[in-house]
Parts: sequence; structure tokens; C-alpha cells
Amino acid sequence: MIRADIKYCGGMIAKLLRFTAVFAAVVFMPYSVGQTLRLVADEWPTYVEYDPDRSRLTDLASAILNATKTRHNIDVSTLAMSVSGLKAGRYDGYIDQLSLLETRPGFIYSQPFFTHHLHIVSKQESAQEITSQSQLRRERVGIVRRFADSDRIRNLHDVRWARVPTDFDNFRQLADDRVDFILADRLQVEEFNRLLAADGEELLYISQRPMISVNVSLGIKADIENAKQLIAQFDDAKQQLLSSGQINRIMDIAVLLSTDAAGNQQLIVNNSVEAMPDAGKLLQHAYKLGAFRSTEPTSYRVDGRTYETWNDAREQVRVRPVKRGSLLDDALYKPLVDSW
Repeated sequence: MIRADIKYCGGMIAKLLRFTAVFAAVVFMPYSVGQTLRLVADEWPTYVEYDPDRSRLTDLASAILNATKTRHNIDVSTLAMSVSGLKAGRYDGYIDQLSLLETRPGFIYSQPFFTHHLHIVSKQESAQEITSQSQLRRERVGIVRRFADSDRIRNLHDVRWARVPTDFDNFRQLADDRVDFILADRLQVEEFNRLLAADGEELLYISQRPMISVNVSLGIKADIENAKQLIAQFDDAKQQLLSSGQINRIMDIAVLLSTDAAGNQQLIVNNSVEAMPDAGKLLQHAYKLGAFRSTEPTSYRVDGRTYETWNDAREQVRVRPVKRGSLLDDALYKPLVDSW
């Protein structure tokens, strides 16, 4: 059994061990025998949470590290505490370097292991047609500081940004009609729409295209033992989890569009994920890991098996309705949904 010590402040670790056995046969050298890689991540609802059942991004980073046989801890923290912990040497690295933000000096980084797509979201149906910032000229648009504190956002001078500290506050200013639009992570908006649907409310409209796509990478200190080797192992293991469909399951995404080790586009389907769209709409609903000029893949993988043609692949897809509830904290969001 591969050993992984995952530390959530007050959380439990059992859920985070379930992916280790799949990759037990993969041979990697560990970070350092007898040592633990100490990592941190900033709290972010449905991605990085104290509750491990709602912490998809930490699940994913942990599964990749498990595949490299790297013993590790991942602490969930606030931005201020993670920054001070990294400076003080309490941590060897962090799992949530966003491509929007500047990298830290003295760290080396993995290839992106996930992509967040930021869409324009509104109560108004017109949000679906927004494809460029020029359509938001002089509009007041809500945004969380996680994304607002970046040069790319600051340089969008024509947009009147309404900055708030948390994702909950962003949804609340939309609910209170203080803004007509928000810029938000697509998967998180879909979780909020699950709450609205359960309460019989009209769903939020989401722009068909993301305004900004943000890659996520692992960053570790360049001076720790075997740092470059660990990053290379992490990148290789991520590719293996991707090809096997494990990233689909961890992130609860039925259909992914990504690239294989040779850089060719591939469509990856995992039938164990509940939210499986109609087979004829797989390409339309595929979640992109990265940015692509074309959505036409050159290979297809379903449940870990490769199919040469789209017709062969789609015959293996089992359409299943969405059954699970939202990953957002129902107790926190219920008053907001009730006032919708």
C-alpha cells in the first residue's frame, strides 16, 4: 500500500486514500525516504476545503502525488497564513499556483494539472451571448479578490469591477441586484445552480465561452531534495491519471478534453460519473483542460480504453442523469437561495 498522510485541519483522510491502489504498479522514486512533503492550499469552496468530501483540488493533487509514492501533507489555510507559512519554512510548497498570478521566486512549478474556466454569469439570459470584454463596457461586474488581484484583470479598464472577498459574497451581490453580472468559475456556478434547482428557482445563465481560463500548477521550493525530479514525476503521474479517467472521477466531470503525452487532443470519458450528457453532445459539453483552437479530438478514451473512431467510442458511453446534490455548503447558502 502506498503511504500518504493527508492533513486537513480538522478533517479526515480516509477519502483521500482511495486512488492509491490504482497506480501501485507504477515505479517512481520517492521525494526522500522517511521525509514528508509539506504542502498548503488556500481555502476555496468545492476545491480546497476543510471538509475532505468537498475538496476536489486537494483530492486531485493528492492522488497524483500518491501515484509518485511521495509521502505528503496538504494543509488547508487562508491566503495570509499560507503566505507566512511558506516564507517561514513551515511548508515546502503549495498546490494552487494560478496562471493569472505571478509565480514565487525560489520555486519551481509543474505543468498545469487542472484548468478553471471563468465565465460571465447573470440572472439575465443575455449573459449567454457575451463573448468579449467590449460587451461589458461600463457594466458593473462582480469578482472575487482571488482573481481581481492580477494584472490581467486590472488591465480591463472598461469594466467596473465589484471586488468581494469570497465566492459567497459574489453570489450574494448578484442575488441582491448590486451587480448584473459576475465573473465566476464555471464548475462552482454549476454547483450553485444545483442548489437553485433543488429549491425550484430559475437557474443562473452562463456565457457559452469562458472570458478567462486559469491553469493550476504545483509549486515547490527549488532547494528541496530532488525538487526537479519530483516535478517531473508529478507531471508524468498526472498524465497517467488523465488517461485512465481518474481525473474525471476525482473532479466529478464526465467528459474531459485534453492532450496526450504527444500533444494530441483526446476526449476522455468516465462512465462512473453521474452527469453524463447525451452521447451526441459529448464534444459540446466536454470540459477543457487547457485552451484549444479546435474541439475536434484525434483520439478517444472511454473508461481507460482507447478507440480509434468517434463512432466506436460513443457506443461505449452510458448516459446517466445527475443525482447528487451540490458540493457547496447547504447550510451557508440556504438563506441566500431562499431569498432568491
